[in-house]
Amino acid sequence: MKSKLLSFIIKYGLLIGGLFMLLISLIIINNGFKKKQITKENKIVTVKVIESPTDCDNLGRRRDYCKLKFNGQIFVKNVNRIFCELVVGKKEIKMLTNEKKDELVFPNEYENSKDFLYGILLVLFAIVISYKGWKNKNVW
Repeated sequence: MKSKLLSFIIKYGLLIGGLFMLLISLIIINNGFKKKQITKENKIVTVKVIESPTDCDNLGRRRDYCKLKFNGQIFVKNVNRIFCELVVGKKEIKMLTNEKKDELVFPNEYENSKDFLYGILLVLFAIVISYKGWKNKNVW
């Protein structure tokens, strides 16, 4: 049993891993398209800040989070140094939303995000890995 599993991983591991990376990269690119669409629609709403970082100086490498309330829903947003100053010490902030009002985007979040770049790089990397896995599969 163990040898069958090991031989399956050796034979198909790169191919499956590359396809999984391709799926993740497509999700990243889709998020970029969503941010772009929300920014293009430019529907500005006022959002209540429930919880935010205490200050922007101690964020470090790991990002902090803030909780926002809008339209009866609680949203948890990742806050980096750029957007931290928008939420720290504020009761309400202006944000962008989509037509369904089920997603929130900081102003300029699309311009500051590199979702398309990272997604395309990951797609290229996934294609290379999948190709190597497919090529190895045919050799064995």
